[in-house]
Amino acid sequence: MDMRRKPAGTVTFNGVSRVKVLVQLAREHQVSEADCLSNSGITAASLADPLARISLEQEFAVIRNLQARLGSNTGLGLEAGLRYRSTTLGALGYALVSCATVRDALDLAIRYLNPLYGCLFLSAEEEGNELRFVVEDALAPADVRQFLVEQAIAATYSVTREVVGLPGAKLRIGQLTLRFPEPVCADRFAALGSRTLIFGAPRNSIVEDRAMLALPLPHYNEVAKDFCLAQHANQLSLDSCRESLKIFVRQFLLKCPGRIPSMEEMAACFAMTARTLRRRLEDEGTSYRELMGEILLDQADEMLRAGSSVDAVANRLGR
Repeated sequence: MDMRRKPAGTVTFNGVSRVKVLVQLAREHQVSEADCLSNSGITAASLADPLARISLEQEFAVIRNLQARLGSNTGLGLEAGLRYRSTTLGALGYALVSCATVRDALDLAIRYLNPLYGCLFLSAEEEGNELRFVVEDALAPADVRQFLVEQAIAATYSVTREVVGLPGAKLRIGQLTLRFPEPVCADRFAALGSRTLIFGAPRNSIVEDRAMLALPLPHYNEVAKDFCLAQHANQLSLDSCRESLKIFVRQFLLKCPGRIPSMEEMAACFAMTARTLRRRLEDEGTSYRELMGEILLDQADEMLRAGSSVDAVANRLGR
């Protein structure tokens, strides 16, 4: 697939359940559904259609509406994330519940959730006795970034608690680190049961004991898992969405006019090594050099269409 002409921000997903969470949150704070959905292009009929496609920009519009009415530093993302259940993720959620171990569920989540998040990048690292679940937010719009990170972290906690069979009990997080400064609502993060909470950290992450990866899950069913994954793929056309990292890297490069970051710099933006970035791009049938070439080709084409000379284009792009 030629991704060169795919506009940034057009990734779509079956986000009805996610937006419904936001609408319910709005109602509980005395914000009407109409105000919540204002200028988002989402209608009540869309929310009633389980197959409706909702773009990330539409979801961002709903979040901005909530923040405009209730404040942007009040833990709204945390509230939204704690409302997540496996069913919020549709067929993928049922597949997670049906996995054999925590490791299987984590691998599945990272493989299939990244295309849905669009501007957040999820990864897991194992080092010594630690398991680190990382949420990279470099591509998230600045005005909704904290909300999205809060929501992702809290949703991870809530769904994990359900998947491991602790719906009515606390799941203790070893350490929670967040990149944003300590908010006025910092005490609300106690709901996540973290033993250590650090704001202003270099990365957003949940750090746990690596041993938990071997925990067996109570509702393991291989047939159910495979069936749910097939349903998920059919609904969201994941064959095309699997190019998510390619899309993320391309979008990041588009935000760096006049300077192409090195592979090491780009990898650092996604909280991974250059070697891992190279391998994942190879898995998607491309390379960093190829993506840079596409960006330069697009920029050259735009400059030529605007009337620039070939020499001016060469000088501007350093070629």
